[in-house]
Amino acid sequence: MHPQQAETGLYVNRLLSEGAELVQRPEEADIGVIGTCVVIRHTEEKMLRRIEELSSKVRVKVTGCLPRSVSGPARGWGGC
Repeated sequence: MHPQQAETGLYVNRLLSEGAELVQRPEEADIGVIGTCVVIRHTEEKMLRRIEELSSKVRVKVTGCLPRSVSGPARGWGGC
């Protein structure tokens, strides 16, 4: 298991233990959790697009290293 998957899993498991439930569609969620790892520029751009898309539907928590590697509002997303 990749470290970002483990971190995201811990975050999701904590939410589940506090009574949250998994849903099928982002529109049904109160929060979305995205685990990230910035290895190459293409991956970073893809993750930023996905975060932007999801955040238009639900509050988003970003785990992993992406928040630390980018500037601007993304730095407030959380991360390693």
